[in-house]
This record gives sequence, C-alpha cells and structure tokens, in this order.
Amino acid sequence: MNLSGRVLDVPALVDLATGRSQHMRALVGFVAARGYSLVAPATALTKAAAVADERGLQELAWAVESASVVVLALDERNAFAIGDAARQAGIRDIVDAHVARAAADRGWPIVTSAEAAAKWKTLGLAVQSLP
Repeated sequence: MNLSGRVLDVPALVDLATGRSQHMRALVGFVAARGYSLVAPATALTKAAAVADERGLQELAWAVESASVVVLALDERNAFAIGDAARQAGIRDIVDAHVARAAADRGWPIVTSAEAAAKWKTLGLAVQSLP
C-alpha cells in the first residue's frame, strides 16, 4: 500500500489540528514533501473544524491548500450512494458513513485513533491507528 492511499477520519483530522500526537502533522508533512496526498471526506473535515481552535483551523487549512489532503465532497452525485451504504451497514452517523464509503470504494485504510479503530474493523475496513 502506498502512502497516498489513506482516508482520514475525524480523530485523525482532530489530531492534525491539535498536534496531540504530532503523528498526523508529520504524516502530512511527509506526503506534502513527496507529492502524495491523503483523502478527507468533507463531512469529517467539517466535524474536525468545528472543534478546532484558531491554530488548528490554520493547520487544517494548510493541509487542504497545500493539496496534501484532498477533500471528498458530499454532493448530489454521491449522497444517495453513501446513504444507501450507510443503511445497509447499519451506520447512523453520516460522517462515519462518508468515511467508510471513501475507504471501501478505494480499498484504503482509515487513519484513526486507537479508540475508534474497532468501529472501522467491525465494518471490515483496514485501519492505521494513531499512536
């Protein structure tokens, strides 16, 4: 698996915003330097931005503006597919559904916290846990 093939969920994006573990900031810096990219569903980015402070918002904005993090829209083209997949998997949270669909469609692991890893594994998705 290459580094460009990762989906970021809310805990990963919050970690990027806060610098809690420094792992996400290092990962984003690494992929930016090498021209790779990471994927963040817009719903997950929005939820992370809602809890970020001003500096955290700047970190998130830099990651998106530098093209290190590619934002996947939720729009009329994919809203029903994501909703249908959520219903079939029993996922009630639209953010989780968006992240799960992005990872499943691409066959990429989800970068997440150790606490959230179990929910993704239950859905049969690969994870890369933050330290």
